[in-house]
Amino acid sequence: MKCMVPGASDEARAKFVEKWINAHIEDCDSILRKPLLIAEFGKSSWSSGYTVEARDEYFGGIFNTAYESARNRGSCSGTTFWQVMAEGMDNWGDGYQVVLDQNPSTAAIIAKQSQRISSLNSSTNLEFSPVAVEK
Repeated sequence: MKCMVPGASDEARAKFVEKWINAHIEDCDSILRKPLLIAEFGKSSWSSGYTVEARDEYFGGIFNTAYESARNRGSCSGTTFWQVMAEGMDNWGDGYQVVLDQNPSTAAIIAKQSQRISSLNSSTNLEFSPVAVEK
């Protein structure tokens, strides 16, 4: 997800993203009654002021929101950021790439989120019943 707030501070952009995600979770929970996947989000290393720490914080915020929704049996239970690349694929990069071997802090945050979401599936008896169709 690319934040469309030109010229805004990182703090303002983070608030925008948080509100945007929460609004979509609410809509999916109460109106659409469909699952939500937060996809193709990232932080470009080509942006001025970029740091790995800022990217880690950005990912962590989105991951925490998705986890809380999933933990509370809400509509959002998945995330997929843009994009994982293997070592040596630099010429394919667009600034948003994450090379796990080069970014251990980001890799740790991604692994932690994977473990947290996985623990929800194994520690709870998630029983999904089909939606009743009215005739």
